[in-house]
Amino acid sequence: MTIKTAICKTSDGIEVPVHCKLWENWHGATNIQKTREQLAADHPDLTFDGWVYDLNSDGDLQSLRLAFLSPNVFAVTKWLSTELGFEKKRITREMVA
Repeated sequence: MTIKTAICKTSDGIEVPVHCKLWENWHGATNIQKTREQLAADHPDLTFDGWVYDLNSDGDLQSLRLAFLSPNVFAVTKWLSTELGFEKKRITREMVA
């Protein structure tokens, strides 16, 4: 069972982390979109803001690299897991190279 953390906002704009079990098909492949749909169904009072990425995780690094397939993309803003907790930061191509 794989867990992914999402950052959601309450109606007051307060950001809260929500730990989600990744949806898997019968082959064991994960589906992040179905996981997000399940999150919305389980927590209708929260608004999804983004997934949390860990720059020390090979899987997360591969996922972040996909954002830079276009040469026109120089940076993206994502939630990161840091020593201070969860922070929304600007990720550059060099950070994931």
